[in-house]
Amino acid sequence: MSVITPTAFDSITLQERFVSVRGCRIRYLTAGSGRPVVFIHGLLGYAFSWRFNLPVLAQQFTVYALDLPGVGFSERTPRPQPGLAPLARCVLGFLKELKILSPVLVGSSHGGAIAMMAAVRAPEEGIAIPKLVLVSPVNPWSRQGAARAAFFGSPIGGALLRCAGPAVRLTHSYFLRRMYGDPRRIAAGTLEGYDCALRPAGTLEHMLSRVRRWSNDLNEVERLLPAIADIPTLLIWGSEDRAVPLASVPPLMSKLNHAELAVIEGAGHLPYEEMPQRFNELVWRFLQSGAL
Repeated sequence: MSVITPTAFDSITLQERFVSVRGCRIRYLTAGSGRPVVFIHGLLGYAFSWRFNLPVLAQQFTVYALDLPGVGFSERTPRPQPGLAPLARCVLGFLKELKILSPVLVGSSHGGAIAMMAAVRAPEEGIAIPKLVLVSPVNPWSRQGAARAAFFGSPIGGALLRCAGPAVRLTHSYFLRRMYGDPRRIAAGTLEGYDCALRPAGTLEHMLSRVRRWSNDLNEVERLLPAIADIPTLLIWGSEDRAVPLASVPPLMSKLNHAELAVIEGAGHLPYEEMPQRFNELVWRFLQSGAL
């Protein structure tokens, strides 16, 4: 088995590329060679979220991290479709455009739910998902925040949020700190990196579209889980996660026949950037175990 060499990734350069997926210009980062691993960011993230992971895993795998439509440096399309399903279709379209037909999907939070839904639909597109890595994925048993999502997804809530747009950016630091187990571990440039992805016009409309069907989407994920029950899955959680609690793990694991859980002590909702070395070791070991 290969091992991570901490200094080797210093020489690995991530390449920025663009591809048209279902009429939307999608930006992505890629590096490495070997079996493909595709990273799907969370609700307020983009490819930047995986900056401490991609160069490391590129030592052994071909890594891809896309910016979903409406965030990061991907196109802000008008009238975005609401919910998880359009984003899952986008991921599958991305895979087909790049002819990635057997990727491991790594999804964080909202991106974890997208990864699950994409894995369900993948066979219809001639794509096989050999493994999943789900990082504190939004799931049917993590319902806190559903009322807020429903409110901001409504016409009134959306209008209020649009009016409060500048104030939302000012409070971004507060919400980012809450995503960490220990805010002192926030690396320099993190807030600025996330903030620049919220500024382009049209971003808020895409954010609102993502939460418009929140409860219905979670119900749909629960309905579809049996279709991916036999995919080997690694669940990674931070012990101090305030966004998607560890209490949701047992019912989720009960629906997955080949799942294992790794809890990173002291980490919050973003363990891949708060404690990247431990996160990379866990993912590396999982990808190297068994067949891909």
